[in-house]
Amino acid sequence: MIKWERPVRKCSGCKLNLGERCAVFPSPREKWRHGMCPGYNNEEMIKKYQEELRKHPPKKEKEHRKEIAKSRHTVEHQQGKTEKINIRPRR
Repeated sequence: MIKWERPVRKCSGCKLNLGERCAVFPSPREKWRHGMCPGYNNEEMIKKYQEELRKHPPKKEKEHRKEIAKSRHTVEHQQGKTEKINIRPRR
């Protein structure tokens, strides 16, 4: 990822900040250059982004992988106290 495409420190309180990128703008640094970013906690832009997320829900396989990864970071799993998780074979 190119350095200037990442959100800047001023983006930290914004709901559109996804960590590695902004949900709306390709270059958040440019938006802060002339004062306040027009998307900073803008309710209209947040609603549009959430509607787009609802239109394209995550795939079941991806959600399953997230559940497995989450369970592997538990103390019980690291101590060997949990049963094996059934991982679906690849297609």
